[in-house]
Amino acid sequence: MSYTTFRGLCLGLDGYIDEIAPYQIDPGQLLFPTLPLEIRTQIYTYVLFLHARTSLYPDLRSDIISENFIFALVAGGCGIYTSSSSYPPWLPELYLVNEATRIDYGLFFIRNAIFGLEPATLPLQYMESFLETFPGEQGFASVRRLECSELGTYRTDPGQYIRFRQIVERCRGITVLRLTITYRGVRRTYPECVYHDLGPCYWDAGRLLTAEEIVEAYDLTSLAQNEFLDTIHLGLPDSIYVRDDPASGVGRLKKLEDLRPLYDEIAGILRRAWERRGRKLNLRMTFSQRRPYRLRSINIGVGRHKFRPRAPHWVPSIYHVNETTRIEVGFTLLRSAQFEIRTYGCLQYFIAFLNTFPDNAGFASMRRLFLSDFWWAWNKRMHLKADVEFMKSCPNLQEVRLRFARCGLLKLHEQNPVFWSTQAVDFMTIEEIARRHHLGEIAGMKTLRKIVLAVDPTFRLHNIPPRDGSGTEESRSIDALVAGVKEWLDADIKQKGNRAKVEVLSREEWSKAYKALGHTY
Repeated sequence: MSYTTFRGLCLGLDGYIDEIAPYQIDPGQLLFPTLPLEIRTQIYTYVLFLHARTSLYPDLRSDIISENFIFALVAGGCGIYTSSSSYPPWLPELYLVNEATRIDYGLFFIRNAIFGLEPATLPLQYMESFLETFPGEQGFASVRRLECSELGTYRTDPGQYIRFRQIVERCRGITVLRLTITYRGVRRTYPECVYHDLGPCYWDAGRLLTAEEIVEAYDLTSLAQNEFLDTIHLGLPDSIYVRDDPASGVGRLKKLEDLRPLYDEIAGILRRAWERRGRKLNLRMTFSQRRPYRLRSINIGVGRHKFRPRAPHWVPSIYHVNETTRIEVGFTLLRSAQFEIRTYGCLQYFIAFLNTFPDNAGFASMRRLFLSDFWWAWNKRMHLKADVEFMKSCPNLQEVRLRFARCGLLKLHEQNPVFWSTQAVDFMTIEEIARRHHLGEIAGMKTLRKIVLAVDPTFRLHNIPPRDGSGTEESRSIDALVAGVKEWLDADIKQKGNRAKVEVLSREEWSKAYKALGHTY
């Protein structure tokens, strides 16, 4: 019998080997779990640091830098996910041998990794869900190095920084902490601008925060409670712009060149906090005028790796065996995985990958798609609808998940409809949302069987009062708006004779999905 495909050969061999050489495995005689710890550590070191491999999750910084494996958890990018927190796809195959090896090797990995966190809830949930799969608090206790690339951004969302601090407290064995406070983190921000993410408000900073206010805002002195934490790398801007009229928050911008005295005060406060506990703090402060590098900018094929459409770095190793295997594995991957696409640039790289398969078979193999920043990432300039056009180019697409961006539900600026009003006083109507999000075209796709709508359940619309104190401020739930969008889609799908089912992710399901390693909304 001849086999024309790699898959056919594997299926043919399955069972044949058992017939000619039957065997049984005695778990009590497995050699690997009984090896001395020193030998197992050498094996783990080889697998983790020396053995070349690729990562299924493109947003993990899987580059090997000397003896440090950088493990960065980020919210953006294009990913392939599993539904299990215990067996994430970005760990080597050795991790899957058995439960004992999973725990043994997993703890070794955690002790040698640098966990890098973007300022968003999602990476914290990723990290928590993974570490909680280990017995007790062993996963958290094994963390040695933690990095937060934009600590100052946590102040823009209530509770985000508190969440990060809770993670630090659970990681009692941490020895090195890297924190970067951005220019926003050392300036005064108007209170009414803290609760939404419309950028222009941040430029109305009235004055610079004092050293005591900065330390208090991020609760830096309480870090001394971690008894093993003795090294902190603190990144700060070396210059900043503030208004020349601190009282009103208006006036011309002026540049403060020398912030070293302020940072010297911060360093003194931190060192005294450690001295009160009888310890010495190794504080390293770095200064940069540029904004820190955002890990979130790494998406599919972007980052330290040169993008190669035929061999992206996020596919499994078997993908690279030969051309036949590449196509076989690629088709299986496209049919079974859920792909998250966040930005327009990410989509272009993904389309280039699909074009490497013959006769548009890559597009035809797509089944599940997740747009995690729906509409805002695509249409904020010139009203592009690349997301909808891509859906229509996948003839067998069965499920789409649309996570509405916050800005994508607010009314547009009256004079310039490409941008949003900085006051954000109201939502768009259901008809406006349907028209601007091109929901009618999505409802007209005959192959779709499921449409899932999601939005951040903590989002509230704040009508910002004038600065003279007059007016009122109201907070309204977004749930009714999303329910209205669902009703509109249901009616349009029924009118067009299609069979897609529309679902809305509830608050409970949102929280549960956030904790699952394989989901991002």
